[in-house]
Amino acid sequence: MQAALANAGRKPATVLDYQALLAEPTLLAEYLAAYPDVFIKLESPGENPQLEAALIAHGWQLAGGAGMPPAPVQHGELAWRRYWFCGFAALLHSLEEATAGMRPNWVNPPAEVLAMGDKLACRARLALAGIAQPEGLGETELQGFDDLVARSRARGIDRVFVKARYGSSAAGVVACRFHRDGRLQLESATRLLDGRLVNCLTPQRLSDVKAARALIDALCGEAAYAERWLPKPRAGDCGQFDVRLVMLCGEPRQRLARISKGALTNLHLGNRRAEVAQLLGDGPIRQLEQTGRQVAQALAPARLMGIDMIVGKNRVDVVEVNAFGDLLLGMTHDGRLTHQDQAERFGWAA
Repeated sequence: MQAALANAGRKPATVLDYQALLAEPTLLAEYLAAYPDVFIKLESPGENPQLEAALIAHGWQLAGGAGMPPAPVQHGELAWRRYWFCGFAALLHSLEEATAGMRPNWVNPPAEVLAMGDKLACRARLALAGIAQPEGLGETELQGFDDLVARSRARGIDRVFVKARYGSSAAGVVACRFHRDGRLQLESATRLLDGRLVNCLTPQRLSDVKAARALIDALCGEAAYAERWLPKPRAGDCGQFDVRLVMLCGEPRQRLARISKGALTNLHLGNRRAEVAQLLGDGPIRQLEQTGRQVAQALAPARLMGIDMIVGKNRVDVVEVNAFGDLLLGMTHDGRLTHQDQAERFGWAA
């Protein structure tokens, strides 16, 4: 972002650290008092162990602080997600309260960042807008492996995705295939190691029911939901693909296809990327863009989001919306990268 601003001849963005804001939310209000016209972009908390620990501790305290404090999270571990989201939500709400009456220019307001961060709540918001998405196995959290099996059988669905409610980047995502004879197959980049959920760069496959039960039960302890596993279109002999589309101020911008031979298409897992126009014709691309506009409208007044979509024969399904999904390295639209777009549109941001 800073490089894009410099190349555009703009002032550098002022960075306010989340940990500093957690301790003193009025720092943002003080900055806005001096610079009331700046845009404020809430970035991803990222892989910051100290901040993660602070948010988890804050969420635990807000939840009543019962029992022992949460143990430190190890590198790559998926743990204490309910507390983490509670702490992050409280931080963003405190920024809203501190700037109330100042009419801040949010790129994405706190409420919409949180709406996209709570994947189950985001599904409900898109459903209210009539936007196509994979059928949910109920609109409540899963209670465990037995609950997943019961919901799948009740709907006659044998291929499902289990997803972490507060996850991202394939963390806590499991592709499940159930067979009538009781066999099953799971694929996930999250493993259960010595009782801990750990995210790995190499997806594993499971067919052992006991191991599958343990993994799903552990994920449900961190909050998870399930939806139908939709087939993805083929990219020739290279595998199957979905599309990440960046929306800026209600309009479709950069996009890429993510190609995988497995169920998970996330690029950090070693999957391939391609230009969308190489795989889809003009008609499907127009449908993809129109779906993006509908999602942006449903999540207004948010101005920036990354949307993951599956393009079918007669419809486009939204599988995830990410408030921090604008990092598409090297992908341009109208000659501009995502951050060049933002530098042009927002000038400089806090």
